Amino acid sequence: MSLKPVFYSAYQISRFLRASVNEANLLLDKGVIRSAANAKGIRRVSAEELIEYLEARSMSVPPDLASRKKPRFTIVDDNEEQLKLYTQIMGKYYPSAGIEIVESGDKAAEAVEKYLPDIVLLDVNLPGIDGYEVCDRIRSSSSAGETVIIIVTGIMVREIKNSALLRGANEIIFKPIDYDELKHKIDRHLNT
Repeated sequence: MSLKPVFYSAYQISRFLRASVNEANLLLDKGVIRSAANAKGIRRVSAEELIEYLEARSMSVPPDLASRKKPRFTIVDDNEEQLKLYTQIMGKYYPSAGIEIVESGDKAAEAVEKYLPDIVLLDVNLPGIDGYEVCDRIRSSSSAGETVIIIVTGIMVREIKNSALLRGANEIIFKPIDYDELKHKIDRHLNT
């Protein structure tokens, strides 16, 4: 999912905000919405900046604008080598993505609530609380409750899969990880 950057004029922003062009320009002048000027001095706002502004004010993000949002991932695993591999693979498949790394279950739910990723890759066996408890905490969160959770485990038994899905995981993937399968699962959720 490599998106071409999209920029909007004050006129286009006024349409999203249902405001006048003068009101949109005022927001740009005051730096309330961050903008950059092109070679001719015309200010433009990136899709990401506009989305950030709308979301911070609990305003709805139009679907065509939401599709321009860069994906955000939180990866929760205590294995340093696995984290390096995830970071390389995710950087290859989603070069513009934001990636947050968390190394323990104790910190994971809080990190997800603050970062608000689109998708969490969550190992089951973690120090502190396990991946199932993290899943429970994310699902009970008012701000992160709808986050897509993909459980990752090396234990291939039906009970693990059933338990993960009952605890609120959207997907499960088994180790050793088939990264093409993982990408397919992620893409399916990013494109809905």
